[in-house]
Amino acid sequence: MYVVDHRFTIRRFPDLLAYSSINVEEMVPHRCQTTGGRVHIRGSFAIAANEELVVRSGNALCEVLSHAHNQLLVDLVSGTGTSGLLTVEVKDKQTGEVLSTVAKGLVLYLPPSITRFWRVEGEGENTERWRRTALSESHSAICATTGGQFIGVDGKNFGEDDSALSVLLENTICEILQSSHQEITIRVPPGVGCYPTLSIRVGGQFANAKTPLNTPRQKL
Repeated sequence: MYVVDHRFTIRRFPDLLAYSSINVEEMVPHRCQTTGGRVHIRGSFAIAANEELVVRSGNALCEVLSHAHNQLLVDLVSGTGTSGLLTVEVKDKQTGEVLSTVAKGLVLYLPPSITRFWRVEGEGENTERWRRTALSESHSAICATTGGQFIGVDGKNFGEDDSALSVLLENTICEILQSSHQEITIRVPPGVGCYPTLSIRVGGQFANAKTPLNTPRQKL
């Protein structure tokens, strides 16, 4: 006769055995350059061998550079302003089925900033032939009231999406001839006055600065 010691009886609880789902706590740095770049996403990211993690900024796919249980290193895509939710998906490697998704706040990009102005001279709009001369309050650019001169603006976080970028001199919209994350070249609009304020608006954020431009009234 066998005696069963219930202290060591093996019992199965299939409904209770499960891994915790993924969780996103924070992204570091919290705000990024418009160029994008490497960020750390902290949280819980334990997945099965047949699964993979997919990270998105809004609808844009971001490359996962490394994956640990408590942190992801991600190459964040470029963007401006607020570019939608940061989401992490768990997908089946074979079928591509999305097994779970977690979202954590909006991806925020830094606002633009202005550091320097240039007088740009050259032949038409051929940028390879342009010449740049630094401007300051002591070395201002004399502009005609009819406008037309080319002015360069250096700074940061101007973005690469022209549809999200606008430049105003006082309240007049400027034609943008060329733009990148760190540099904008504009055509000065008609106007008069000294040291007008230039405003750069990118994805709902803006920067203002007094310009070293001098547009005197013509003498009668």
